[in-house]
Amino acid sequence: MKDSSSRSGKRSGHRPLFPGYTRDSGTERRLAIVLKNRVVELNGVVHKFSNPAELSDIVYKNNLLSYIEDFTDEWFFEYLETFIRSPNAQVMANRYGDVSSIKLRFSRQTRWIVLSSTWGEHANINFLSRLHGLFEYTNVGYYHTPASLGQAIMRQSWRESKLEFHTSPSSAACDYIYQHQIGGRVDTPGLHKYYSEGLEYDEASAYLAKNVLNPTKTAIRFDRYPSDRYFTWFGHCKVKILSELALGPFPVRKPDGIVVYPTLPGKYDCYVWEETYERIVEAGCEVEIDGGYGWLECTMDMLPWCQKMYGLKTGALEDWLEDYIKNVIVAAIGRFGMKGEFNVVVHMDDADPSDPPVITRDGRLTEYCIHGEVNKSAIAMPHWFNYTIQQVARDTYDFALPFAERGELIATNYDSVLVLDTEVKPNTVRKHSSISCDPGTWRWQLLTNIYVPAPRSIVANQKTRLPGVRATATY
Repeated sequence: MKDSSSRSGKRSGHRPLFPGYTRDSGTERRLAIVLKNRVVELNGVVHKFSNPAELSDIVYKNNLLSYIEDFTDEWFFEYLETFIRSPNAQVMANRYGDVSSIKLRFSRQTRWIVLSSTWGEHANINFLSRLHGLFEYTNVGYYHTPASLGQAIMRQSWRESKLEFHTSPSSAACDYIYQHQIGGRVDTPGLHKYYSEGLEYDEASAYLAKNVLNPTKTAIRFDRYPSDRYFTWFGHCKVKILSELALGPFPVRKPDGIVVYPTLPGKYDCYVWEETYERIVEAGCEVEIDGGYGWLECTMDMLPWCQKMYGLKTGALEDWLEDYIKNVIVAAIGRFGMKGEFNVVVHMDDADPSDPPVITRDGRLTEYCIHGEVNKSAIAMPHWFNYTIQQVARDTYDFALPFAERGELIATNYDSVLVLDTEVKPNTVRKHSSISCDPGTWRWQLLTNIYVPAPRSIVANQKTRLPGVRATATY
């Protein structure tokens, strides 16, 4: 069994945002794809291999950032087994055991083999060409994921603006937020229904617009009511809805984990930010605040990064490049909400008793397990992440409420609202027009032959959005 003493402790808290070290930016790295028996670089150079050791040697000696289409291809199975057992490799996976990347360690250097789907792409030369264009455009180096690239740009903007460090909340405050936080807002009154036409509104650069202002400094615990001196707070509320609402202003997580926004009269427990509390009061509900955490101060130190990312987004001359930048923005903000925990696939001989096994697609147990690790250098800023997400959710609620009151709301999806009314709302901009708009501006697009098959999903003549279902591991 592995010694778990190095990974079992709680986060220390108060870790500085952007500490004083710089990771290898990989500016001299070369891009490549891993195919059966060969590695192909962007420049067309081909390296042949016949075993995992040769593959590792090629990746290391040529300083390659490599992408692969599927780690579960039959030919790669024996390689995966070797990397899982190797002391110089970590096979990263999600909680189901689906492999996302392989981290190879060579002394103090690392190399990566990553799923191309991390970037929403297939592993081919066209993808490498676009990725190279992205790295040249952002000019901070080569990074294996959108989140790591986004935070590299963040570190650069932090240094250029000579901003002060910000610290993580205490471990207790972080755990409180992790336990009770809610993701983006999703409503589906039009679920499984067809509509001949409708307008979809979305908030332009919503996450950038709401990431500018954040709570900072010490998270102060309060047992009952928050201080009037707080910039904002996050806490437990007991809400009583007195009469049916057109749209629920607050989220409730049910025992099965499903999040709902109740509208029917009754008593509910929820965890909300102060700004959502204000919407609950405005909706005519009775509210009792029952403890939480508050912040006396706020900061706009994320503004330089938001401005830089918005400039990169609006300056992108190709649609694919703009899409990449959007992905980088969302992923970088999402990194603030991560616990610094990740999963690796290990052999059962190296697993802890509580590690769940990896199961094949046909339901067979394997000799591998999913093991949790802790990244001690991770920066825990869940208050920044969750505050941003909930401010976007509040904007979505405010925009969707009039439509819900008229019975015209079809669905919401984080920063978008789909409605029946096709009369364009004032002060909005037509999407895909040449008119530039500031972050936070609502844009509209006419959709026809609409079907809502699932939450966050839509099928229409103009677009199809179907969030994927995970692929089961095939060891």
